[in-house]
Amino acid sequence: KEPIMASNDVAVGKANPAGVLYWAPLGTPLPTDPTTPLNSAFKPVGLLNEDGLTNAADMDKTEVADMDGNTVLTIVSSYKETMQFVMLETNENSLKMRYGTENVSTTGNITKVDHKVPSGERLVLVADILMAGNDKRQRKIMPDATLGEVGDVQYHSSDAITYDVTYSLNKSDLIDGATMRDYIAPITTAAAAAVTPPAHHD
Repeated sequence: KEPIMASNDVAVGKANPAGVLYWAPLGTPLPTDPTTPLNSAFKPVGLLNEDGLTNAADMDKTEVADMDGNTVLTIVSSYKETMQFVMLETNENSLKMRYGTENVSTTGNITKVDHKVPSGERLVLVADILMAGNDKRQRKIMPDATLGEVGDVQYHSSDAITYDVTYSLNKSDLIDGATMRDYIAPITTAAAAAVTPPAHHD
């Protein structure tokens, strides 16, 4: 038998050292490639837990059968995507993603968090991922995301305090009616392995 050759297109997702997940207010200019620094409006949430990012898709379809029971037509009636992740850090940016930007504020060294019913606030999300194994990087653009589900927050001495959230991804005309757009490019040098974090303007 011929030996099975390893493929250089097999990869695992790893966090970009410069930051993996960012959010910004709806309408913030979107990046159009995987390497250009993000607009300064994007805020990093910090570390994610070991499960990283989970992109789920749910599709409903209607099937039409003829009198013999054979399917002759399949129509996709609905399609939706979500992005789920667990934030490990307790900081202003992660708290705003969990509780809403209008419900979290910091004055001096004191952060105030109001627990309220989610308002349906819409945000822009960007994820920067290193594809270890095929030396590529991937930037995921989500122009219109709404908090859809939240997990329990536990406070005890045997594990970190985490914030489990699932964002619903709404289709956006900014990316031709898609819910998310990926940009994938090779990592050409070791120095380029870390995608540049958001630019800050004085």
